[in-house]
Amino acid sequence: MGDGTYVQAPRGNEEAEQLIRRNPNAFILLYFISQRARRTKDEINHLEIGEAMIGDFETYGMSKRNYRTAKAILEECGLATLKPTHKGTIAKIINTSI
Repeated sequence: MGDGTYVQAPRGNEEAEQLIRRNPNAFILLYFISQRARRTKDEINHLEIGEAMIGDFETYGMSKRNYRTAKAILEECGLATLKPTHKGTIAKIINTSI
């Protein structure tokens, strides 16, 4: 995030704090999904508005195991839907409470 990008988290966001305590990697993955989410339809990668292509876990500083665990937690908590494809995983945030 050396490009001046920052994350603003409101104080007292209990759900965000719980997710960070449970698995910081899940919070990081949620951040990357939100940053990559399409604002317009992407015909090339077949992404709808609000969807993001993920899968390059090394970019997030994660191992494959950390990445898989983070994805499972986001789905389990009802924060995102994940659909595997041959190009990567299509992720969509379905709960914007964090």
